[in-house]
Amino acid sequence: MRPQPVAERKPVVPVPLVKPVPVPMTPPVATLKPVKPPARPPHAPEVKQEAAAALGALTELGPGYEDAVIESFLARLDQMNAARQRPPMLPVPMQQPMLPAKQQKGAGAQTAMVITCVALAIPLTAIAGGMFGLIGLPITWAGIIIVALILGRGLGRD
Repeated sequence: MRPQPVAERKPVVPVPLVKPVPVPMTPPVATLKPVKPPARPPHAPEVKQEAAAALGALTELGPGYEDAVIESFLARLDQMNAARQRPPMLPVPMQQPMLPAKQQKGAGAQTAMVITCVALAIPLTAIAGGMFGLIGLPITWAGIIIVALILGRGLGRD
């Protein structure tokens, strides 16, 4: 080998006199605690009854019917879940049908007319019976009925 010229030599890096001290690994300050799974809500009594019935059917029927029993149990659970998610049906109070304004007005007017006719018929009957006897009563009542019919037909035309 041929010696290198002085200008081409690389500078020498000084080595430190202090040796590095190895730092021991310390465990992290915060330790992880095991997390408990959230508590499951207790099963409804219907679910427990259905599961017991499915298990009983499986033991009676044997392993050949395992798929059918499981399918029927899952179908029943689906029905129960659907029933829970559906809002409860509340009884609806019976309501009278709403009549149009003309019919409501006419019904009130007819009621008032009937009450007025009956209220006037009593004194008119007494006056006619006292003045004309038995002949005055049918004439008075015929007049009251004619007036009621005329007023009734007039109210129906609105």
